[in-house]
Amino acid sequence: MNEKLKKVIEEIEKNSQIGNPSDHYPIQNKDVTAVYNIPFAEKPITSLMQQLNITVEKEGLRSVGNLHSQQSTELVIPSISNPSHTASLSLEKCKHLLNTGKIYLNIDVGLSEEQFKNLLPKSNHDENAILDFSEEMKYQSSALCHAQEISFLTSFTTHIKKNKKNNELISRFIGLPQAGTVVSDNLWLLSTPEFNFSKHKEINSEMYLTNMLHSLFHAATQEHCEFLIIPTFHFGHHKNHNELFYSALIRIAKHYPKVNVIYNSAQQRKDLKERIAEEQCDNIAITEKDVLAIASYLQQQKCKTALYNPTTLEAVYGYADIGCYWQYTHKNKFGKSLSAILGNVTTCVLNSHGINSEAFARIHTFSLMNKPADEQLNVSSDSDNFTTASDVSSTNPDEKIDSIEPPAHG
Repeated sequence: MNEKLKKVIEEIEKNSQIGNPSDHYPIQNKDVTAVYNIPFAEKPITSLMQQLNITVEKEGLRSVGNLHSQQSTELVIPSISNPSHTASLSLEKCKHLLNTGKIYLNIDVGLSEEQFKNLLPKSNHDENAILDFSEEMKYQSSALCHAQEISFLTSFTTHIKKNKKNNELISRFIGLPQAGTVVSDNLWLLSTPEFNFSKHKEINSEMYLTNMLHSLFHAATQEHCEFLIIPTFHFGHHKNHNELFYSALIRIAKHYPKVNVIYNSAQQRKDLKERIAEEQCDNIAITEKDVLAIASYLQQQKCKTALYNPTTLEAVYGYADIGCYWQYTHKNKFGKSLSAILGNVTTCVLNSHGINSEAFARIHTFSLMNKPADEQLNVSSDSDNFTTASDVSSTNPDEKIDSIEPPAHG
C-alpha cells in the first residue's frame, strides 16, 4: 500500500467517530429511528428542495424543478435531531453544485453522444417513466458515469450496538451542527448502473464490469480526485461474482496508480486482501468502516474525494432521480438502498434530469482506443495533474451559470 493511502486508512480505522455501516442508518432522534423512517416533509433534502421551488411527489421517481424563484441567499436546513438547530447552504454554493453535474461517456463501448441524447426524456413531464431497455442499451450503459459535486446535509457520529458477542461501533446520522455551514467542496458523487448478473444473463458481466470501472476511474481522474470510495455493491445479488469483480477492480486500479481506492469489503476482507497482495496493487485499501462516514470525514479534511454510487439505468438515463427511491419509507425495500440514503442526506438529487437537465447536456466523451497506456489511463508521473484521455476537458463550473434558471426542453 502506498504511503499516502496507508496514512489515510490508518486515520480512518482509529477514528472513533467513523463507525461500521448499519442496515438502516439510525439517526439521533427519539421519535425516528432510521433515515428511511423520516417523514417525507422532514427529510433534509425535502426542506432544501422546497426552498428552491422544486416540485416533488411523495413515492415518486422524478422531481421537477423551477429554479428561478428563490428569494433568500441562504438556504436553511433544519436538524433531524433538534429542529431548533439549523445549518445553511448559500445560494451561490447551490449554483456551484448544479453547475458541476455532467456525464462521462466512453464512446469505445458503442454509444455515441447523439444516441445518448436521443434516449433522454424529451421534457420534464415525459410520461414514459421507465424505458424498455434493450440488451444493447443495458450493455452500453457501462459507458456512462454521471458525475457531480455534492454536499452532506447531515453530520455523523457513532453509537454502540450491543450483541451477544461484542460491542460494535455503528455510524449514526445526528442531523446538523448548530449554526453550521454545509461543507460543499471536495466531494464528488459518481453514479453508474449496476446489474444483477444472475438475472441479466444476456450481459457479458466481465466486459460490463471492465467498461464500467474504466468509466468510473476516468471520471475520478478528470475531477482530480485523490481518493475513490467504493461500497460493497457487488454482494447480495452479485454474490456469485466476487472473483470476477475483484479481478476487474485490481486490474483497472493498477492502470490509475494515483487514484487511491478505499473499498468496503464486507465479509470478504481476507479474500480480497490476499488478492491485492498477490497482484501487488498498492492503491487499494480495504475497510469495514461506513463509506458515507468516510466520505464525510475526507471532505472535511479537504481531500479531493469521489464516492461511487451504484444506481439504476433509469437514473443515469434521466428517468429517475439521482438518489433514486429517496422519497420512499421503510414500507418499501428500496428505501434502504445506498442511493436512497444518499438522496435523503446529500444534495445529489439536485442534478437529476428533472431538476437540472443541463447536467445531462454537459457530455464529456472519451476514448481509450489506440493510445499508449500512460496516455490512456495513467496519471502523469512527473506532474500533479491528471492525464486527459480526450480533448474534452473539465471547465470551471462557476463560470457557467449566473442565476439558477429552469433549463429549456424540447
